[in-house]
Order: sequence, then C-alpha cells, then structure tokens
Amino acid sequence: MEGNLITLDNGLIVSVDWLSFTVTSTADVVDVLDMFGYVMDDFTRMPKGARGYKTMFRLNGYSLSVLCDGNSDMGIHVDVAGSAIGEFVRSFSETLKVNTPFGEGYDIDFDSTFMVALLERIRDNGHVTRIDVAIDDIGCNYFTTDDVCSLYGNAQIVSKFRNMRNVVESEVSGRKTGHTVYFGSRT
Repeated sequence: MEGNLITLDNGLIVSVDWLSFTVTSTADVVDVLDMFGYVMDDFTRMPKGARGYKTMFRLNGYSLSVLCDGNSDMGIHVDVAGSAIGEFVRSFSETLKVNTPFGEGYDIDFDSTFMVALLERIRDNGHVTRIDVAIDDIGCNYFTTDDVCSLYGNAQIVSKFRNMRNVVESEVSGRKTGHTVYFGSRT
C-alpha cells in the first residue's frame, strides 16, 4: 500500500475515503502546508471560512480545504475528500524524499507505507478528527449491495454501527448507475 489503496488477499479493496485532522503543533498555515508538501501558491483563498475559522484555502483542482484563523486553541484544520486523498498522499510522499549517493530515495522504512507515515505525521503534530474507510467488493465477489440491504433488513448483520444508509443512483431511463451502502453516522 504505497498510497491510498490496498487489495487484500481475498480481493476486497480498502481505501481511505475521507480524512479530516487538526494540526496543533503550529499556528502558521505555511508551516502546515509545507509539512504535507504544499506551498501557498497551490491554494486559492476562499471568500469566507467555516466552522468557526475565519479563513479557508482550497487546493487548486482538488477537494482539499485548509481552515485557519480560528481561536488560539483551534489549531489549523484540514479536510481531504476521497477524490483528493491520492493527491494528498502523493504530495506528502515528496516530503519523505532524501538525496542518496545513488540519487533521490525515500526516508521511509520498508515495513511502512506512505499512508502510515502520513497518519504518523498527523499524530505527531495534532490529531485525526475523522477518517472514513471504504471496503469495495468490485465485481460482487461476496455480496451485492442488494444482498447487504436484504441482510440488514432481516437483522442478519452484526455491526457496531446503528445506522445504515442505502444510496441508489440511476439514469432517468431507470438504468441503475451506482449503488452504495453506508454504515455508521456522519455526526
């Protein structure tokens, strides 16, 4: 798992689908961006902040936002949508490069991954506030999403989550184009 995807031996694909965290080790947004391989020119300042922060920056071309200028105890908050996780891991991995006698290399041990190193960097400088993990069964090797809904409806699923959300997408013609089952709550 160099980046955001790992295929398990059983064929299931595991990925991080959302990552939110707060950096408390510094109040300087430039330092936070540098910590993850970015510079201010990579971002656009938005007209207003959110969630009690006065300022928001968005990564150009990606759903990644950085919130700053909140109360002194709020830190700097980062939200990374699933569509931007790969880019975020790629940028972070660049901070691990070092010069060696043989050219550039990565300052990471072989038992680790970029995602593990990224989460360690976050832990060392703040804390994760939200992480969503997706487990995809491409090709319905185990269960279809309809099977999962039926099992849930018949109380045949054991889960620590109390909520299930069933999202079916389709064209106007009625052809199904997507089906996702979410367990857990976003609150």
